[in-house]
Amino acid sequence: MLVLGVVLAALSLMAETETVDGYTWTYRTSGSGVEIFNNNSVAVSPQPTGSLMIPSILGGKPVISIGRFAFGGCSKMTHVFLPSSILSIGEAAFFRTGLVGIVIPAGVSTIGDYSFAMCDNLKKVIIPHTVTTVGNAVFHMCGSLEYVSICNGVLEIGDQAFYRCGLTAVTIPRSVRTIGNEAFWSCSGLKTVTFKGDPPRMGTTVFKGVNSSCVAVVSKESTGWGVGEGCVWNGIKLRYSEGSGLDAGNDDPIAQAIMSAAVTALDSVDPNDIDVSLTAFTEIMIPDGATSIGSMAYCYCSELRKVVIPDSIARVENAAFGGCGDLSCVVFEGNAPTLGHDAFSNVADGCVAIVHKNSSGWGVAEGELWNG
Repeated sequence: MLVLGVVLAALSLMAETETVDGYTWTYRTSGSGVEIFNNNSVAVSPQPTGSLMIPSILGGKPVISIGRFAFGGCSKMTHVFLPSSILSIGEAAFFRTGLVGIVIPAGVSTIGDYSFAMCDNLKKVIIPHTVTTVGNAVFHMCGSLEYVSICNGVLEIGDQAFYRCGLTAVTIPRSVRTIGNEAFWSCSGLKTVTFKGDPPRMGTTVFKGVNSSCVAVVSKESTGWGVGEGCVWNGIKLRYSEGSGLDAGNDDPIAQAIMSAAVTALDSVDPNDIDVSLTAFTEIMIPDGATSIGSMAYCYCSELRKVVIPDSIARVENAAFGGCGDLSCVVFEGNAPTLGHDAFSNVADGCVAIVHKNSSGWGVAEGELWNG
């Protein structure tokens, strides 16, 4: 008992706290940075509701990890903005939260088992090319999950990773070498699985319980399938596409423009309606008539360089353009909108806001800084 007491005391001493923007964060040193972690409670107090901005620095060090069960059970947290310093997401870090979407920042290499399991409201997920392993049961029983972008670079999809999800289609990039047991088990709406390269090593019953019409779409130039077109491969029928999937780029272009969080009002910008051609995610013109831009709506659109915001926009929500590192020009066609927290955080150095001389509400003169 004496030894146990010493160990527990040591663990308690490892925990530190810091208050940022009204939230008290629990963290501990981890390598060259810090890990946000659950010290017998959630990692932040008070328990978050709505949108949460995770700080990039705590205790003077970069936040590099979200620890085990850090936000588990935060059912009222609907959006989370992860800083670009994050390198790993721990086991069950966001288990049973109220998240509706998540963009995992480039730099993250591992997503732990059960990280987003049983998030009933989760609809959209973007997994960047830096992630090598999508752990076991990461999105287990996320029944509302309708869109996932798995970017080229991911090597392994774990057992039951998308068990009983609401997916209707999924693209497997050419980098994937292994898909684990029951990875897409009981995804009853899944109708199309597109493989961008040769077949990966498959676990058992990967596609059991998917839609009866589900097909695997593969390139004619790929090899190793072992069956001909129309034949059953791992429980689904094989279909050859005319084009080659082997020259696909590192990232799904839709992932550059799609939102990671629900829009804030019916008349807000919905990136599902955006033209996702190359032009669309280097320069975006927000539709006239929209009144707000939702939380994290365009965060981490890494190719975005210019955005035009019409005079109908009254509010730009939290981190709407956060992490758009190439964004260098924002044109406002009306008066200054109300901005949420970090609406334009981590955009390009020297980014300028172009406004009309007759507009109002800016609070600064030409050439002076406005919201960074």
